[in-house]
Amino acid sequence: MFADWAKFAGFSAILAIAMAVGILALQEPPKPAQEYQRPQPSETHPNSATNWTPWLAIFKPLTSGGLQEITEYCNSYSDSEKKQWPQSHYCEVKVTDVWLAIFTGLLFLVTGGLGVATIKLWNATVENERPWVGPLTTNLDQIIAGHRSRGTIVIKNTGRSPALKMRITHRGIILNRGEIPALLDVWEVPKALFPGVQDEYHPPIEGGPISHDDAAALLAGTKVLWIIARIEYFDRDGNFHHTNIRTRWGGMDRPVMVPEGENDAN
Repeated sequence: MFADWAKFAGFSAILAIAMAVGILALQEPPKPAQEYQRPQPSETHPNSATNWTPWLAIFKPLTSGGLQEITEYCNSYSDSEKKQWPQSHYCEVKVTDVWLAIFTGLLFLVTGGLGVATIKLWNATVENERPWVGPLTTNLDQIIAGHRSRGTIVIKNTGRSPALKMRITHRGIILNRGEIPALLDVWEVPKALFPGVQDEYHPPIEGGPISHDDAAALLAGTKVLWIIARIEYFDRDGNFHHTNIRTRWGGMDRPVMVPEGENDAN
C-alpha cells in the first residue's frame, strides 16, 4: 500500500514539474516597448487573441509576453465591450486566479490519491483481520479387508477473527479410477470457530467394511479412495468464504492422502 502511495506521490511531483516546464515554455523574451504600443480606444483591429483556445488563454497571464498580448487585446475594446463575451473571459483573468486554479487541480489530484490510499488501507486491514479456515491434515485409517475405515480431517482457523456460522460437509468414498466424487448436501451443525482453534471430523468410508475386492482394487490402483469436504463460513462483516478439500489415497507407494483436483479457498 505504501509502495502505491509512493508511486502516486512521484507521479504528482512529475506532473507538477511538467506543468512548470510547460509554463516556462510559454514565456517569451521581453520585447522592445515600441512593439507593444497601446492602441487608441477608438482603434479596432483583429487580434490574434480571439483565436486562442480557452485553455491556452488561461495560462497567458503567467508569461510576460502573454500578459502583454492580453493587455493589447483588451485595450482594443471599449469598457462596455470588455464586459461582453468572449472579451470578459480574457480581460478579467488575473494571475492569482490562474495559480488558484492550478493549486485546486493539484489539490484535487492529491486528495484523490489519499482517498485511493485510504480505501486500499481499509481493504488491507479487513483482509488482515478476517478468519481463515483450512485443513491442517487429512488422514485415513489403515485399509484392511473386512474392517470399517474412516478418514480424519483436522481444520483450523488461522485468521484473526471468528469464523461465524461455520459448517462443513464431508465424505469418504471408493470410486473407480477416473470417476470424480461429488459432495452430498449433508452438513454438520453450524458453529463459530475462533482464531487458533482446531476442529476434527471423521468421515466414514461409505459402504461399510471394505470388501476384499475393493481392498485388492485399491492396492492395484484400479479404484481410488477419496476423502473430500467443503467448509463454508462468514466473517464479522457478513462476507461469505469457503474452502474445498479434495484428497485421495496415494496407493502402496505413497500410503497417505494427497491433494487431487480443486483445492481452493477464498
